[in-house]
Amino acid sequence: MVDTITTKVNSDALVSPKRGAIFVAPVDSKLPADMTKFTLGVDTVDPWHNLGHTSADNLPTFETSGGDTSSTSTWLQANVRTSTEDVTYTMSAKSVQADSATLKLIFGGWDGSVTGAVAVAPGTSTRLALLVFSYDTTTNEAFGVYVPRATVTADGIVDLSGDFAEFGMKATFEASPSVKPKSDGTQGTFEFLPAESFKVTGA
Repeated sequence: MVDTITTKVNSDALVSPKRGAIFVAPVDSKLPADMTKFTLGVDTVDPWHNLGHTSADNLPTFETSGGDTSSTSTWLQANVRTSTEDVTYTMSAKSVQADSATLKLIFGGWDGSVTGAVAVAPGTSTRLALLVFSYDTTTNEAFGVYVPRATVTADGIVDLSGDFAEFGMKATFEASPSVKPKSDGTQGTFEFLPAESFKVTGA
């Protein structure tokens, strides 16, 4: 139940994600006090690192699985109790940056047999914090999704059919104490970051 509703028409909150980047950091990394440091071209906002070039044809996508609600009845009464399945959040993205550091991160790989080579084993995963940063080049406004805990696995090997070789990754979100809990103690999994979040210039 919502106690107070304060929504209104706000055309300034429309974001067309013409450009964007994915930042990665050690699991449970917090966001910096000065959020204005996040820009498209920045390499590092300590401890966050820009994953680099990702596909413009296959933008990051977010999916939800589970969460179905079902009712249980008794002989006496219908729909006497309602239960909801656990929900899993995931994000898929395609990197187009074929350097050793990026491939190691996506595939959980390690140094291969020759300089620059990346060795890979199936089923390897990496736990990271993620910040998906999208930017509207018309309004110069940003929008983000902050995921302090995610398990990242490779999604396929490589797609060579487009303008650039694409390396898929899939991140499964986990609940994290780095997300501020709800007033009733409910632990969050991720945070939406609207435009005003990226204008914070705290000490």
